[in-house]
Amino acid sequence: MTRQPDCTVSDDLMRMITEQGLDALPELIRIMLNAAMHAERQQYLRAAPYERTAERQGYANGYKPKTLKTRVGELTVAIPQVRRVTSDRIGPMLREVGPRLLTVAQRPLKLLEGVGGILVLNVAYIGVLFACVEAFGGSDDASMAANNTSAFNCRKATGGTSWSEHSYGRAIDVNPVQNPYVKGSLVLPQSGSAYVDRSRTIPGMIRAGDAVVRAFAAQGWAWGGTWTSLKDYQHFSTTGR
Repeated sequence: MTRQPDCTVSDDLMRMITEQGLDALPELIRIMLNAAMHAERQQYLRAAPYERTAERQGYANGYKPKTLKTRVGELTVAIPQVRRVTSDRIGPMLREVGPRLLTVAQRPLKLLEGVGGILVLNVAYIGVLFACVEAFGGSDDASMAANNTSAFNCRKATGGTSWSEHSYGRAIDVNPVQNPYVKGSLVLPQSGSAYVDRSRTIPGMIRAGDAVVRAFAAQGWAWGGTWTSLKDYQHFSTTGR
């Protein structure tokens, strides 16, 4: 049983992405899966390592290696283990979120199609997937307030009770401050109120028909800026939800 998987993106790894492009995919996907599963276990336990709290639901119990066969080769990931707790959430996450996230992680290969083979787009997409909200304690509100572009986050949909598409690695939020979630008088994050007027052209703002919307649409991703009951200008997903 392993002790601790590497769950962060170092400067050296980012340089590797820039220099090697697609050749770096196997290592990128492995680290991303490790980070997602590590973050999910931390959220489930409701306590930091060695922290004493009444809300704690169990204890981290190391990691177990598992080899996955993927389109980019075999990847050995570290599956988080939990003791003294009923795994009513960890189990479903490993069965459903992990495989779906792996599928999304391999989409950069498809993203290159129809975009002129621009390596920068591929690197930017990978960077988005790595911009997880673990640094914000899994808080979507804190992540948005910091204008953090993010993808995987195991949480409920905003204002709802069902799991968000982010929980399955099927959605990306881009520049949340410049592209807020708007429903009536509710604006998230609050600092996004300055960007509710979409008639203006401001750096970082996503607008209908622009290069960002076209690039995602070319790969079958839908934009929350076209929704009618509310507007989620930061949101792109593979399912339209």
